[in-house]
Amino acid sequence: MFLKDLGTRIRSQRERLGLKQQDIANALQVSPQAVSKWERGENAPDILMLGPLSKVLGVSTDWLLDVYGQGLDVFEASVFVSSVSGAYEKSLHMDARDFAAWANGFFSQLTEAVLRYQGIPIKYMGDQFLAFFSGQEHQPRALQAAFLAREFVPEDLKIGLSCGDIYVGAVGHPDYARPDIMGETVNQAFLTMAWGERLPEGIAATEAFANQVEELATIGGFGSHYFKDGANPMQVRTLTPKGEPPSAMKACVERADRDLFWTRLDEGFKAGTPVTEALRNIERELAGTAMGKAVARVVAEVESGRTLSAALRNQPYVFGPSIPCLIEGGEYAGLVDEAVELIVSQMKRYPASGAYGEVRE
Repeated sequence: MFLKDLGTRIRSQRERLGLKQQDIANALQVSPQAVSKWERGENAPDILMLGPLSKVLGVSTDWLLDVYGQGLDVFEASVFVSSVSGAYEKSLHMDARDFAAWANGFFSQLTEAVLRYQGIPIKYMGDQFLAFFSGQEHQPRALQAAFLAREFVPEDLKIGLSCGDIYVGAVGHPDYARPDIMGETVNQAFLTMAWGERLPEGIAATEAFANQVEELATIGGFGSHYFKDGANPMQVRTLTPKGEPPSAMKACVERADRDLFWTRLDEGFKAGTPVTEALRNIERELAGTAMGKAVARVVAEVESGRTLSAALRNQPYVFGPSIPCLIEGGEYAGLVDEAVELIVSQMKRYPASGAYGEVRE
């Protein structure tokens, strides 16, 4: 098959689904430039990429290679839905424009968390958000995005996760149709979110989804939820990051000291200071504090050959579950400095006070 014909099929199916080249790139973890070259017929996807590409586009590899068409818009994915606790009550006391500005603030952070793990945002509805993840390891990526969103978004975010087949395509009147996802898996995600809204964990998932992320999460909160007809009970679970501290243990490390750590690390990267030297400087500045003890442990692990993300992950009561994931993504892409800069920008945008985390001897 000629490259030009392959590119035409990729582009036409992408446009039919209402997706952008950036969406395809995010889902496949490639650059938008690579997708553009495929569509222009300048080169072809690697043979190992054909399977994931066909799933994102909702087509079979046979259709993509012009053998025959089947199942053009149904494929396996993880569905991510969220809402904000107390949003309705807030809307009662806010001007509509102010409420929209408030919603856009947390939607921006939520979307960034989903994009960080190559998810595809679909739509915003009131205080609710809908996205999906497809391709390799879509369940772990969806969960990591949920952990990151819960850490970055300052509101009381409730998230529902499910996995299975979804339909992707334009929905609505031809003149107003927009890309959307539909099917039982989408319904399950919304039902799961509703079940978890009364629980403090904040993240709920179908049991099928939870079984795929056991290495990343502590699974609890077993329960059942029913569809409107009262049949087909769905098993749902709560998910929390492994190593997350109990609420009674959140003490010792001052927020100001943690903020200082990230500020100084960001300054060190911008000045071109090697990471070990920057960490030693921070350790000296925070000497005698609980945070200083934690930084000393990070320095020791980094100097022994561990990555920065691995060292941070071993201090869960100080750095939480999601920040190490963000740093790890930066390490993988060679953009640790940008990951640190993002953390600092969020820290400044949503200042907070009080103690945070715990440092153990």
